[in-house]
Amino acid sequence: VNSLPILGYLDERPVFPVERKSSKAWSEGGKEAMEEAKREHFRERNKSVQVDPERRELLTRMRKLAIARIDREAKEREEQEEERLKSAGLTPDPLTAVSSGDAEALADYAQKWLGKVNL
Repeated sequence: VNSLPILGYLDERPVFPVERKSSKAWSEGGKEAMEEAKREHFRERNKSVQVDPERRELLTRMRKLAIARIDREAKEREEQEEERLKSAGLTPDPLTAVSSGDAEALADYAQKWLGKVNL
């Protein structure tokens, strides 16, 4: 591979740039140099696809804003549902309060079941 720089294929298989670099390094410095050349090649290749710090910061900010918006919308939906129930004169479904983890609703639910079990 070193003596044929324009070689594109070897036994119906393409010769990749990493193979050229590692082959040249092996001829000059042995196995350790070949392995280091491969590592350096992949470092260079990965460096070209990394996200720059400014872009990373922008994406982080956008994600935080999106999470805040989702939380705000969920809270608004809950408040609207409570307001709708109050205006209709209905009480919230106790199972909904239990499944949401409301401590008072859980205690009340447990007391009701104890009353049913201890007839």
